[in-house]
Amino acid sequence: MNTLTCFIAIKLDLVGSRRLPNRGQTQEKLIAGVAQVNRMFTSSIAAEFIVTHGDEIQGLLFPTAYKASFAIVEYFIDFLLPIDVRFGIGYGALSTKLQEQAIGMDGPVWYNAQRAMVNAKKKRNTIELIGFGKPWDEIATALGNLLCRLRTGWTAQQRRVVNLQEDYSTQSEVAQILGISDAAVSKHLSAAGWRHYEEGREALLLLLAQSISGKSGGIHTPPDD
Repeated sequence: MNTLTCFIAIKLDLVGSRRLPNRGQTQEKLIAGVAQVNRMFTSSIAAEFIVTHGDEIQGLLFPTAYKASFAIVEYFIDFLLPIDVRFGIGYGALSTKLQEQAIGMDGPVWYNAQRAMVNAKKKRNTIELIGFGKPWDEIATALGNLLCRLRTGWTAQQRRVVNLQEDYSTQSEVAQILGISDAAVSKHLSAAGWRHYEEGREALLLLLAQSISGKSGGIHTPPDD
């Protein structure tokens, strides 16, 4: 396999969706979230994300968009709170023509994403990755679940501080935007375990990069969205 013929497929499902109140509003929110992701990650998307079967989402990324793959996971976790979500991520080739939207396609990349989703449901995991090879799948899945568990445990204020910290270079800028002290920003970041989260995410992305590089003989990092 090489990066010219392989892709990263992402599937998302809502946990306990049938028990959710106001399912109509939830579906409208899913549609809005998909539209936002398609705008935010345009250069990384091979086939646009769509809502399927009412409560499920799927999309296809270029193989070099491994950074975007987890950024999309983070986006949907934050956007859909307090609803719990589950992700199946697959890597592999297409056996059909690439479509503009992530529907009407077939091939190992989709089989792997579906297997990942099934495994995630069986193990009650938030995320499962399949197709990157051994031991990459197991390590990336374990690390991804740790990160997702940490992220879903943040308070609303911790989440605001962390997201701003990602966008600005200093804690002072974040403090000024929120109208709080630098010390308060530092306290929120520490309570959120932000340094450990950031280091863990970098390790996960390195694992994915090395896996894809090993399959293709080299990888080029895409521009950040």
